[in-house]
This record gives sequence, C-alpha cells and structure tokens, in this order.
Amino acid sequence: MSEPKEGSSKADAMAHQLKDSLMDDRPHSWKLIVGSLAGCVLLLAILAWWLYPKPKPGPLQIVGLDSICTTDDMPIVRAQLLASPEDKAARSLAGQTVIFHEPPRIGPAGGDKPREASAISDERGLASAEWAGKESMELLAIYVDPAQNKGSPRERCRVFVWPKDSPLLVVDADETLVGDKLDAKAEAALIQAEADGWRIVYLCAAGADVSDLRKARGWIEKQAKLPRGPILGRARYGTDDTAESVRVAQVATLRDRFKGSLVVVVRNAATALAMKGAGVRTISISNGDPPAGILHAPTWAEVLSKAK
Repeated sequence: MSEPKEGSSKADAMAHQLKDSLMDDRPHSWKLIVGSLAGCVLLLAILAWWLYPKPKPGPLQIVGLDSICTTDDMPIVRAQLLASPEDKAARSLAGQTVIFHEPPRIGPAGGDKPREASAISDERGLASAEWAGKESMELLAIYVDPAQNKGSPRERCRVFVWPKDSPLLVVDADETLVGDKLDAKAEAALIQAEADGWRIVYLCAAGADVSDLRKARGWIEKQAKLPRGPILGRARYGTDDTAESVRVAQVATLRDRFKGSLVVVVRNAATALAMKGAGVRTISISNGDPPAGILHAPTWAEVLSKAK
C-alpha cells in the first residue's frame, strides 16, 4: 500500500479548520441579521405612529359668568372656557380669544353696530375684559376655534351695576335654595326683600367645576318668580380652594366694594362660622341652634325680620 501524501493530509486539515470556523461564525451572523430586522421593525412602527392621523380634540366649551360692580367702577365681563368631554388628554386653555358683544338691537337703533370687547383666556381658561358702559345689561360671549373655524354656541353673561350704598342680601343658594322643589317661603321672602330695597345675590360656590355652576344657575333661572340677581360661582376654577374659603372670598369682595348693609343667608354651621370669622353679618336657617354669634331663623319666613 502506498503511504498517504503529506500534502493531502495538510489539505484535509485545512478543510476541517475552515469548516469549524464557518460553524463558529454562523450563529453570530444570524444574531446580527435578527437584530437588524428588529431595529427596522421598530423604526417602521415609530414612523407609522408618527404619521397616523391623530384624533382632533373636541371644541372648547364656554360658560358665561355674572359680575357685579358699583356705579363708580369699570364693569368687567367674564366667561370661563372648559375642555370638551370628548378630550382624552388634558389640554391648555390659555391664549384663546373670547368675544363679548351686545345682543342684536331691535328698533330704530337696530342698524347700529353692537358694542363688543375681546379677551384672551388665562392658564385656567378665564377670560375677562373691561366693558364701556355704566348700566346693568346682558351680553353674549362666544369662543371661536381658529383651527376648526367654528364658533361655540353663544353664552349669556350679565353685568349688574348698582349704587355703592345698595344693601345686599347674599343667599347661599347651594345650601338654602337649590333642591327638588323651591321652598315657597323662600320665594315669598326674597320677593319681599326685593320690594324692601335689598339687592339679591345668589352664591353658588360649592361645586369645584364650572359645570356645577351651570347646573345650579339653570335651576335658579327656572324659578320664574325668584327676583332677578347675579348668580356668582367661584372667582377662579381649577383650584383646590375649599367651598368655605371661596364663599368668604366672594362675600368679602362685595363687602369691600359696597358700603350698604350686607347680610348672608346660609344653612350649614361650617359656612356660618366661616362668615362670622370674616366679620360678615350672617343668618342661619336651621332647626337647631346655630353657633354663637350667628342670627337664627328657623325658616325663610323669619329671615327678613332678622336682616333688619
């Protein structure tokens, strides 16, 4: 038999070495390919998310607010913007334009252009503007969405201009009026109070959202026989202020602005104590005895006698 050739053995050894080398490299090559594919898929997913049309936010809503001033002050008109219930995420309410204008005129002056004023909303959606006029009146407020070129439904807001020495009867409507049915004694007492010269102010500050004010205001305005008067909510919405602190702040503003008698009608002891602490004359309508220093009226029938 012939001896195996030395060259042939070396060739076989090199072939085995090359095969082993390829076997070692193959897993690394597949890892690189799989990693590259995964990266491409991720980039495509991000691109698809970026290019996919996002749902447009719903149009902002607007709530007209009432305001009060003396004949010595410049009237301020106010409205509050709020996000649409359709919105899935929080959105900014700042920098939006709100237009306040007079209702269309009827009669000989109907051709005159209604007066208007514009305001830019703050970070909480409150828009306010000075109004050139010294009389109580109703205005309309509208918000126009520039992105959708569409206006909101017009909201009524009212300005009450009263003499500085006007006596004010402030009724905490959340506690003493709003309910399933209007108390007939409350209706009679407030009608008589207006006849006696009191200016009636309805305070609806319990709700932390402006939609709560809208509901309470709607209830009051459905009671056709109640005296007409401003319906005040919170001075600012979107804060963590307690109902008692908001009520006291609103009443304190009225006390500082008007110099006539000011009486507040409440029901809850906590509200009565808060008003007493602010130095405001307070009447509590309740069955039990009120806190010390608070005037007590068992029913609405006794309120006016206590207010005098």
